[in-house]
Amino acid sequence: MKVLLTCGGGDFMALESWLHPQECMAVTHIYWATRARRLVEKLAKVAFPNLKQETIIFDKWGEPGSDEFCVESKEQLQKVTKIDLSDVQDWSISQFTRDGLEGRRQYFGSSFSKRTLADTSWLRDTLSISDRFNLKKPYFVIHLESLNAPTPLRDISPKELVRVAYWLDRHDQKAIILGTGEPRIEMSSNSFHQFAKKQDVRLKLSQSKDSLRCFQDLTGKTDIFEALEIARNACGFFGSSSIFSVMCSKVCPAHRMFVKGHSTLRERFAWFYYAPLVGREIVYDKLPNHYPWHGRPRG
Repeated sequence: MKVLLTCGGGDFMALESWLHPQECMAVTHIYWATRARRLVEKLAKVAFPNLKQETIIFDKWGEPGSDEFCVESKEQLQKVTKIDLSDVQDWSISQFTRDGLEGRRQYFGSSFSKRTLADTSWLRDTLSISDRFNLKKPYFVIHLESLNAPTPLRDISPKELVRVAYWLDRHDQKAIILGTGEPRIEMSSNSFHQFAKKQDVRLKLSQSKDSLRCFQDLTGKTDIFEALEIARNACGFFGSSSIFSVMCSKVCPAHRMFVKGHSTLRERFAWFYYAPLVGREIVYDKLPNHYPWHGRPRG
């Protein structure tokens, strides 16, 4: 079966959970038209074991917010390319969500959440040395931003992170920060800790005093499968609407999911990305001020 993929990493993580297992086995040829191809390609090779051929049919991208930022459908793509796609199934997010709303798709669950994606024993051994962390104990995942399309509508601000840190400290909980590139918010005791003090928040430091006790920042220190394996075993999530929020929604209860995203995501697409949870109940314009351990947040 030939399919067209135009999605990003989080899109694919959601899309795959709406595919029947037989569809995953039937995929043999992918036509690519996505700026996130290098990431999605890694995921597709896991999801589609019989994949044999790949064709890049569009790869000229503009800045976030521009008309050239992404391709939304096969119809749009055929306006800019002369390739015959008549026998290629349109697996764009717009087509998938339309099919879901009209009853032609059902949720099957994510195969990524049910399989071991990477060996994280080296992380477990490293983290267990410190007084801060142990991967064998429950932990939350935090994702600060998506480098694919940075925006304040879903990126976590330092003030929001301070509130998360305060809640973690108060309830003696731990969190791993995941992401690519360089850490955007400096987490050392001499920076973030001082910033928190200016917000009248006192955070606990590790025994070595060089970092916060509630956080373990692994930004840029894992590959995608190691990061997803960490997310797959988390007990909750704080952060940006991204691939890690989608993964955590498949394994975490709703009262431990706090996703920052724009209103269009919450009102129109959250049901698709965050199934089996009621997606609109876990997506916020900004992260809440208070996080009770049980139930929904106050304020």
